Formats: sequence, C-alpha cells, structure tokens
Amino acid sequence: MDDMEQVRNELGGPSGANGADPADPKAMLLPPYETLALRTVTIPPPPGMLVEDLLLDEDITLWGGHGGAGKSTVALTAAIGVALGQPVFGTLPVYREGPVLLLAPEDGMSTVRMMVNAIASSLALSREQERLLDERLWVLPDEVHVDLTRDTARLGRTAAGIGAVLVVGDPIRNLLGSAEENSNDVAGRVLDAIRRDICRIAHCGMLLLGHLRKPGKDEGKNGDAAASVFDLRGAGGWVNGARLVFSIAKTGAQIALEALKANRLRKEIGHRLHLTIEAGKESPTTWTSCQLRDEQAGSASDSFTPGVGRATNVKERAALVALDDRQEPGRRLSWSAWRDSSALNENTFRSVKTRLIDAGLVAAVATGKRTPNNSPAYCYEITPNGRKTLPKTNEFPPVNGV
Repeated sequence: MDDMEQVRNELGGPSGANGADPADPKAMLLPPYETLALRTVTIPPPPGMLVEDLLLDEDITLWGGHGGAGKSTVALTAAIGVALGQPVFGTLPVYREGPVLLLAPEDGMSTVRMMVNAIASSLALSREQERLLDERLWVLPDEVHVDLTRDTARLGRTAAGIGAVLVVGDPIRNLLGSAEENSNDVAGRVLDAIRRDICRIAHCGMLLLGHLRKPGKDEGKNGDAAASVFDLRGAGGWVNGARLVFSIAKTGAQIALEALKANRLRKEIGHRLHLTIEAGKESPTTWTSCQLRDEQAGSASDSFTPGVGRATNVKERAALVALDDRQEPGRRLSWSAWRDSSALNENTFRSVKTRLIDAGLVAAVATGKRTPNNSPAYCYEITPNGRKTLPKTNEFPPVNGV
C-alpha cells in the first residue's frame, strides 16, 4: 500500500468521509491554516489625499462626464496645481507637489500645451513658477501608444523616472489598445495592474478620465437626472476598482463635480466651478486664457476661512440666510430655531455653525439664561461681515444641489 492509498483509507475511503477532497489527499498532510485574533490586526489609515477632496495619493481616482463637460480642463488645472504645489482652483490644498505625467491620446500634446498655457496665463505666475511648470509637466508624445492592458509596468518605470506624483490618463477608452472598455475582466485587470505597477511602485496617484453613457429615453429629454455610479460608460468594474469617483457636468459656464463613490472617505464631496475662457479672434479654438474658479470649497476645507480665504459654500450660505436680518433688523435665533430654519441636518449644522462663528460671519450672544444641562444659553445673529457675504437678493441655490 503506498502513502497516498494509506491517506485515502484514513480519510474514510475515496469519497473522503470527513469532507476532504479525495482528488488531493496531500492537503491532509499540510498543517492547519494560521489564524489571527481580529482585534489585534492593525487598522489601515484612511486613503491619503494628493489634493484635498479631489485626488487620491498612491491610488486611483476616476472622473466621468459627457463630452464637452470640461473634464480635460479640470484635470489640467489640477495638474498645474499639483506641479506648483498651489491650491487647486485657488482653494483645495495640495499635500504633495511634484511632477505630473500626462497621457492625452485624444486631445494630443499640442492641444494640451495650448490649454496648459491658457490656464497658466490666468494664474499670473512668477518667473520661478513658470520655470517650475516647465520642469514638472510631462507628456507622452503622440506617436507613443500606451496600452494599459500590458504596459503598466513600463508606465510605472516612466513615472518613477521623472519622480511623478500624479499620472493622468485621458480618456480610458484610448488607452486600452483593442481591449473592450465594457469588459469587467479588462477593467479589473487594468486597475489591479495600475495600482500594483504605477501607484505602489512609482508612489504616485493615477487619475483616469472616462465618459458617461448616453441618457436613456426614460430619463427625460435633457438627461438631467442626478448622475450615479451606473452612468459611467463601460464595465462596472471601473467604478468598483477605483477608490474615489466623481461625475463632471457642465451647464453654461458652471462645472459641477459630485463624488459618486468615496471609499472610507466622507461621501458628501462636491465642487462648483466657474469657467472663463478667452480665445483669439482669428481662431476661436485657440485659447489665450482659461480660468476655473471654485465657487464652493469643500466643506472639509478647514485650512481656508469661509468668506475670507474662500467663498462661502452652499451649506454655509443656507445657514447665513436663516439669520438674514435685512428685512427684520435685530433678528436673532436660538440654536434649534437656527438649525431648523437652515434645513441642514444636525451634524452638518454643527460644523457649519463653528466655521461661521470662527470666521466672524455669525456672532453668539449670551441670553443670560441656562440650558437644561446648566450651560450658558446663546442666541445667534449675523454680523456686518456676514451680511456682506449675502447677495442682493434671497435667491440661493438649494442646499443639496447646484
């Protein structure tokens, strides 16, 4: 009797009486799996941010939008901010500055340079910043065809060679060779390879730009239903494999970014940008200046003071409107009345209240009374500086919309 037959007999015959696979009796000769007490496992830190509330560091961010939504303009503005270490859109802090590698097979390197020059023109850069931009913005030549289904290791070495902290791929469909964008297998393999060969090896973030599917006939003539993760064109694997996903939509000169997915990050991330483009008279397609101004800094941008270092955002304006005393001089509200009038949920309201008081836009006035827990009671009023931040009319955008 050989060893294998003896093992089968010990298992209870060919069927394996104890449930082991009789086709692989060697498995019974291996020691048990090692186990760990779950509560002793180290908790990983939250994903690192390259740009606050916009781009992940050493991981994958995905943006999706219809053609003409301004994806490339937003991406290049972010790339310039990262290269210079300057707040993106003038408000969002850059936590790690450095070179940026651009893959732009759709627009081509000449168009990208024209757009970058126009954006830089609107920033009034110093000579030193211009020099830094020349040294830190890189692009692959048009004749180089990158196929992310096979070239991630080479791209990772390229990014590492220039010390890139960010690689931008615009758009996904032009970086897959002959592979199908609609294949979940392709999406999964590509994103795994990007994370392994580029993000982790080159220690840089990866921004991928994609398109949204065309709206269906049941979504209204304008296709103006709120975007969701299911609206991104291609396989669902692209969204599943990315850690941070934004939709980008453009209405007139307004560009809105909404976070559709934010793994282990707060989900209510959104930005409202105003786009201003100036072009040459002889060639309207050649831009001379391009500026994106952030009209609503992310509510977690605590490095900037609302109404001072940045414009007040939608939620902050809703709270200020609730205290508007222009038609009712001396208007003051209790904490609960102010919260209810602002229509903000309690957690959001607490954060907004603190920021507005710290910025000197709202004042807390002691009432001389005590709360049920014996703390001093306060009411709240808008300050002269807070009143200056209000527009001339009371037409404010909704709290949860553009």
